[in-house]
Amino acid sequence: GVSVQAIRRDGKFIAFPDGGAEIRAGDHLLLCGGSYPLNQLRQWIGQGPQSPVLPLPALKVPVNEALQELLPVDSSRNGDSV
Repeated sequence: GVSVQAIRRDGKFIAFPDGGAEIRAGDHLLLCGGSYPLNQLRQWIGQGPQSPVLPLPALKVPVNEALQELLPVDSSRNGDSV
């Protein structure tokens, strides 16, 4: 799935909008999700003028042992970072 993390409208930010938030023409969205759902959404809403997609770097963050126990097992993770 895809979640809207923020909406920029008229120079102001609406952070973490709820499910009832309205998306208007001219809004800029900060979206979070997997690449496939994001591409599907982009095709669906991208019928108008093309908006630039800015690449965001993937970050590796150290995780302490207490938190490590709460994280799901992921074969791509090396155990000391997320």
